[in-house]
Amino acid sequence: MEVDNYFDKATDEITTQAFNTKPEERDEVKLAAARQAVMEEYALFTKAMRGEFLAGPLSAADYAFYPLVAFMNRSETKLPDLNANGMLTPQLAAWKARIEALPYLDGTIPPHWKK
Repeated sequence: MEVDNYFDKATDEITTQAFNTKPEERDEVKLAAARQAVMEEYALFTKAMRGEFLAGPLSAADYAFYPLVAFMNRSETKLPDLNANGMLTPQLAAWKARIEALPYLDGTIPPHWKK
């Protein structure tokens, strides 16, 4: 619920600016506020982490959170200055790397996201 009720809302403005707003109409003030909101949520997730994964062992929490974290990287394709990975805390960057090292993750990535 934390992902759906809070993190998703924090990412909304970034994805709106990236995918639903013409480049010449993007609002840098809104983007800066959204980046700050995402980083604040990342800090809360980091504080709540209970091990190598969000709840200790790999769980539904990780599977719920990772797609939105990955979508920040996807948003960077439209907002090159976003620095999606730079917004992550060191702990979440390590968590993201562990998720991305899972042997089955590649099969879950939409083909149009792959470079």
